[in-house]
Amino acid sequence: MEDQLSHAPPTKFKLVIDFNVESFSHQLAEAWHCHEREGRGFRWTKKEASCYLESQDAVRHLCLTGYSPHSNHLEVWVDAIGVGEHSVGGESQVQVEYLIPFKDTSQRIFQICICCDRDFPTEDSRNTRELGLMIFSIGLG
Repeated sequence: MEDQLSHAPPTKFKLVIDFNVESFSHQLAEAWHCHEREGRGFRWTKKEASCYLESQDAVRHLCLTGYSPHSNHLEVWVDAIGVGEHSVGGESQVQVEYLIPFKDTSQRIFQICICCDRDFPTEDSRNTRELGLMIFSIGLG
């Protein structure tokens, strides 16, 4: 089932979410945690999290970079279609690129869903967040 936003007119969404630059909170759907430092910078996902990316021109790939504190299995979905899976080792960098399986990819808003097999509590017992992956950037290219 295709998301209703996929044929919406262009908006202020961006092609790439780079958490080193801004917070991008308007492009994030549910299940994201702020980074520990002043709520800016990188973002943690829960077990499943989604966001929106917008293309002006045709795009072919979805690129995701991040960090996994524990071993995990990652699945990535674009507009409710699975585009790839990746097994991640503990305390390791994540860098994946997947083909986007649509003919028309210009002037479009995509919903991206990131799913982990496991999530983990933080090391601070007072912090009740469950963390999946730390995402540095996600974008279309």
